[in-house]
Amino acid sequence: EDGRGQFLSLLSSSKNDHSTAVPSSCFALSTDKEYAFDEGVVVPRSFQFYLAVACGLPIVDISFLESHSKKKRLGGMNHQHYPFPSIDKKKMAEEEKATHVIGASNHNWYAPQKATSAAIERHSLWTSGEGIHASSDTLLPGTDLLQNYSVILLGDFDQPSVSKRVAKKKAKSAETTSDGSCTKGNITVLLQLCGANVYDVTAMAAPKHIKKGLSKTQLT
Repeated sequence: EDGRGQFLSLLSSSKNDHSTAVPSSCFALSTDKEYAFDEGVVVPRSFQFYLAVACGLPIVDISFLESHSKKKRLGGMNHQHYPFPSIDKKKMAEEEKATHVIGASNHNWYAPQKATSAAIERHSLWTSGEGIHASSDTLLPGTDLLQNYSVILLGDFDQPSVSKRVAKKKAKSAETTSDGSCTKGNITVLLQLCGANVYDVTAMAAPKHIKKGLSKTQLT
């Protein structure tokens, strides 16, 4: 819980600091390439990928840094400047475009690019005093792509405190494997970053709510 709060705080914008849009000052780095095309890289589906998309961060493959490091060694780039992936597709060089993550396997492509554009637009509205976040002094990361949606959480989720050994046994016995990252807290954070209203049925139907107003006879 503390880790989530620190992460969101790090990517938040403050009007007092005249912050730039998060996608213009931060990017996510992937080290797990599954497919590579001229248009970009496809990575395995993971919570980290979805978290970066939900925050609207540009995602690049590790080869992006490797190519820039090579240019620095050859004297083709100032050593005092850190590389940053271009967001503007028109200005994006072909060699840089090939290092951008455009999606995850078995998923729609260009979700990261769509999320980045939405996050920048969201930040622009906020700095102009417009939109649903206009009155907030601090803007949390996000895209608001699910702003008009309400999501009810149902079913089973991964348990954050389960040991790796127990999780491995559960994964073997389950029809679909899980890496343990699909906890209720993680799913809630992803949905909220996308602007959705999230409702937890189990919390709403807790025993204390069910028992409220019932007599001892009715409860027994």
